[in-house]
Amino acid sequence: MKEISIEIFIIVFAVSLSIWLHGWSEHRHEQQEVKEFLEDLKVDLEKDVHDLEKQNSYLTNTAEGCKFYGELNQQKIDSLVKVNPNDRIKMNLNPTFKIRNTGNYEGFRSSGKIGLIKDRKLKTGILEYYQTVVPSKDDWQTYYNSLVFNLADELVSVPNANINPDLMYKAINASPKVKGILINAASQANMIIQLNDQVIKSAKEIIAEIEHNNE
Repeated sequence: MKEISIEIFIIVFAVSLSIWLHGWSEHRHEQQEVKEFLEDLKVDLEKDVHDLEKQNSYLTNTAEGCKFYGELNQQKIDSLVKVNPNDRIKMNLNPTFKIRNTGNYEGFRSSGKIGLIKDRKLKTGILEYYQTVVPSKDDWQTYYNSLVFNLADELVSVPNANINPDLMYKAINASPKVKGILINAASQANMIIQLNDQVIKSAKEIIAEIEHNNE
C-alpha cells in the first residue's frame, strides 16, 4: 500500500511539474513577444515624435505667414515689393496629413495580446495614446485642410497669381473673405501645434516607460 502511494505521488508530481514547466515556458514566450513588441513600438513612437516636430516647424512658419497676409494692407504690400522675393514672408499653406505609425500596435492589439503587458501604467498609456491622444487632433486637421482648399478656390480665379506675387497680394488685400480664411488658418495651425505637443509629450512618456521596463 505504501509503495502504491509513493508511485501515485511520483505520478502526480511528474504531471504537476510538466504542467508547471509548460506554463512557465509559455509565459516566457509570451513575455518575449511583449518585449519585441515594445521594442518595435518604441521605434514607431520615435518616428511619430520626429514627424510631429517636423510638422510643427512647418506649421509655425505657416501660422506666421497666414497671420501676416491675413492682416495685409497697402502699406505692407508697398514694403513687400521692395524686398527680394526670396526674402519675403512665405505663406506655405498646404494640407496637413495624419502622422501615426500604427502597424505594430494594430497587429499586437488585433492578436489580443495587449493584455500580456504586465506594467499596467505602460499598457494604459499605450491604449490612451492610440485610442484617444493621437485621434484628438483629427477634426482640427480636417477643418484646417478645408480652409486650405477654400483659399485655393478663392485665389485660383486670379490670373497668374501663382507666378506673380504682386497680383496675389492685390487679390488678398481686395478680399475680406480671403483675409478671414488666412486669419482662421493661422489660428488652426497654432491649435494643431498645441495638440501635436501633447501627442509628443505622451509618446515620450511611453518611450521612457519602455526603456525603464527594459533595464
